Amino acid sequence: DNITGINGTGIATNASNVGYDPAGTGAVSTTVQAKLRDYVSAHDFMTTAQITDSQGGAPTLDMTAAVQAAINTNKSVYFPQGVYLIDSITIPTAARGSTYFGDGFYNYNSITKTVIKARTSSQASVFTLSTGADNITFTLMRIDGNLKAVKCVDGTYGAFLSFVECGIYSGTAYGVYSLQGLMRIERCYMSGTTGVQCHMYSDSAASDSEFNGGTIALVLASGGNRICNIWANSCTSACVSLRPLNTSTVHINTSIVNLYAGEVTGSARPVIDIVGTTGNRVQQVHISNSFIVTAVNATSK
Repeated sequence: DNITGINGTGIATNASNVGYDPAGTGAVSTTVQAKLRDYVSAHDFMTTAQITDSQGGAPTLDMTAAVQAAINTNKSVYFPQGVYLIDSITIPTAARGSTYFGDGFYNYNSITKTVIKARTSSQASVFTLSTGADNITFTLMRIDGNLKAVKCVDGTYGAFLSFVECGIYSGTAYGVYSLQGLMRIERCYMSGTTGVQCHMYSDSAASDSEFNGGTIALVLASGGNRICNIWANSCTSACVSLRPLNTSTVHINTSIVNLYAGEVTGSARPVIDIVGTTGNRVQQVHISNSFIVTAVNATSK
């Protein structure tokens, strides 16, 4: 007689009936199915036609529902190499702590490795974090606003948002917008957004990364930020802006080390713009070991 998942010749036909023995002393045996479900792949939710379309470099099919379904498992999600064409994706609160990872990104080509790409003109974002969707990490992918998404990543909610070895490109207002603090950026490249490449809030840190172009490359709103080994280039308003977030905040205790900032292309604009008021000051800011380039049109450093 057949046993569920095993055919008449005794060969298992379901991964839940195949054992998996991890290597290492003390490792606990499980099933192949359980092992494969440690995380999910976006491909698990896509049709064969969608997967084929994503591999061609210029997708035409809407992959929003499949990607949203993968995110809604509240597990970490793997995006195999390909271009994923999507509308705004919402990261739910229950997904806190998840990592979204791909096969890498290539700065000089928008269809190489893993690319998550905006599909519809004026869509709000590529990814939006829900309230409490904390400790979300993006790594090894290109998030491309395609000059259609207002924000590539909307972190109005979701503290401790992290980006590691990512490219963030071509939003119409913001590449990354964070408003909860504790953001971490490492070895990333942000460019092509027509507005602000990156908006960082309190107690955030960025290292070994480049922010290039737009009106402002890097906005540090409120204080407690740590910036090290950063390039901020080729902007029309300012390369770096330090400011209070609003009339209820001040900006204190920011440290900037090993910054290259310059090449402001707008008429009579500063390279580093420090803006406060009598009641909302920018103070206790430390800038050291930095190279500030005053371009032709810049009025001050």
